Amino acid sequence: MWTMWYIYYMYENHLYSLHSNLRVYTGQKESSLSVNRNEVGLHFRHKGRADISRLLNVWKDEYILFPQETVKLDWDGSHIK
Repeated sequence: MWTMWYIYYMYENHLYSLHSNLRVYTGQKESSLSVNRNEVGLHFRHKGRADISRLLNVWKDEYILFPQETVKLDWDGSHIK
């Protein structure tokens, strides 16, 4: 349920989400800044796997160095200029 409100809020306020590509920096496919634990409840009937990804445990300042021209994508995946 929160997803539709998040999308609506971002749309109404002309905001964008940043999605990290830590694999480029760490070389580890399973590194992430957050983990969805898939707990039993509204969206999951069974406990999800806990080993799909692991939280990043070493921080480097290069993770937040963004290019001058960041790629922006629209809802349909097309590039926004």
